[in-house]
Amino acid sequence: MRLPTLRFPVVGLLRGLLLVAAVLGVLTLAARGISPTPDLVLVIVVAVALRSGPVSGAGFGLLAGWALDLVPPGSVHPGLTGLLYAAAGALAGRWRRPGPVGPVWLAFVGLVTAVATEAVRVVADLAASLPVDWPAAGARTAWTTVVAAVVVPVVLTVEAGLHRRGLA
Repeated sequence: MRLPTLRFPVVGLLRGLLLVAAVLGVLTLAARGISPTPDLVLVIVVAVALRSGPVSGAGFGLLAGWALDLVPPGSVHPGLTGLLYAAAGALAGRWRRPGPVGPVWLAFVGLVTAVATEAVRVVADLAASLPVDWPAAGARTAWTTVVAAVVVPVVLTVEAGLHRRGLA
């Protein structure tokens, strides 16, 4: 009789560590006055969604958005970030393709999700009569797209390797 082996959820741990690193990275860049900063959390949400699909992408996006809403300084619109990242995760997950994908496709998915999330933020600020920094919004979208094109392939490759080794 063979005993079942315990499988350590390395992929879940990797995703959690990436989320923590992204939140800390965004907070550190903002605290240092570096502006505009790329949306590092959105990049990780897109990577998870492209690997796991729309349902997992939406769930991870919701958790990631809640993390940003709860960590000081928080959000101007509490709760919006969680819903926004959940929608972005679902959207990116719908564009999941089997097999290897090129960096152009990943940059396109990063661009669409970055534009969509930034557009919702701009609309929310306008609805609340808050000022909108249009150049910063455009630069943040561009930076997020570039970072997504570079980081998402690395995350997808590492996760695929973990799945092949049976560590997922």
